[in-house]
Amino acid sequence: YRETVNISRSGTAATGGRITFKNFGKDVVVIDGENTRQFPVTIGKNDSLKSFGHYVTFDGFTVKNPDGAAAGEPFGSAILIIGTQGVIVKNCNIFRDDYPWHENPFTLVPWDYRARGIYIQGYNRNTTVENCTVHHLWGGIGARTLTSQGAGGDPIGTVLRWNHVFFINVDSDVDSAQNNSGAIGLSVKADSGIIEHNLIHHGTDDGIQTNGSFGHTITRNIVYLIDPTNTPGGNGPGIKTRVDEPAYTIPGKHYIHHNLSFLNQAAGFEIGLASFGLGAEFYNNVSYGNNGKGITVTQLIDPTIAASVKNNISFGNLGKDLDYGTFPVGFNNFNLVKDGGFSPINSPQNLSGDPGVANLGLLNVDTNNDGTP
Repeated sequence: YRETVNISRSGTAATGGRITFKNFGKDVVVIDGENTRQFPVTIGKNDSLKSFGHYVTFDGFTVKNPDGAAAGEPFGSAILIIGTQGVIVKNCNIFRDDYPWHENPFTLVPWDYRARGIYIQGYNRNTTVENCTVHHLWGGIGARTLTSQGAGGDPIGTVLRWNHVFFINVDSDVDSAQNNSGAIGLSVKADSGIIEHNLIHHGTDDGIQTNGSFGHTITRNIVYLIDPTNTPGGNGPGIKTRVDEPAYTIPGKHYIHHNLSFLNQAAGFEIGLASFGLGAEFYNNVSYGNNGKGITVTQLIDPTIAASVKNNISFGNLGKDLDYGTFPVGFNNFNLVKDGGFSPINSPQNLSGDPGVANLGLLNVDTNNDGTP
């Protein structure tokens, strides 16, 4: 289908009240933006009434080649969700196939083809994106505030789970394109989200990033080989929380646990905190073989806003395995840190030494040359 799909009719939250769009049987339904339509699929409207596209399920479609020529926000996106409540996007396949990555999966997205996969913009409540495959685009799946008229507001309660996001990149850093080429992100004021059970690899800037937003649960994700070619503008951490916005969002605590981050260009985990936040609970994560630090955490002395970093394993990284300050006492504790970079006085239950993980050499084996161990 070489046309634009706009879904503005709303269902209801009542049992059986949802509106569902789904492919029939095993039919592969393809909506092709042909690099000319900015949003091949839009759910909702940029409308001040915020009453369009509620309780819609969009299930089982292939959406490809959104327009990459739009300059600045909003960039083109295969699926745009705006001004909605209770939208579910699932089982979709989203990508570009109008540049020659089929010949070499490492071919970077051309700068003037940069567009996103799924973008949740402005006022949205409880949007879910699950079991989607998003690849060979400039941006993967993201949510961000919209300050202008229409559907101005914030996406709250976003759930991103069971998605496979890979080869998210761009070939130039003009206009900071590489520095903003992230796989999964909940950005400014996109608060109280859940990012869970995603598989992410071969991005450019970040695997998972929360930037200027609070109160997220990030759990059971696998992130590896972010920025493997060390692009000039890419950053390359696996999982990153970043706080550089004023305290106008919900200052909830982050819960980051049971994630695996390995072989990334920068740190495995970068946990950035702010004095106006409520810290983070960071536990049961594994960081291995990253070219930067294994785990780095902002030091905040006040225990009400500091991060509790416990029961993590970090080893084999080029930088420090765990870079966290010594105060408050006991907040960096019960971790296995191979290089021993911690204070035994302030972290008495931390351990150093090799964790004894077997078969790590398999991470250097790529039998089909697709870039994945």
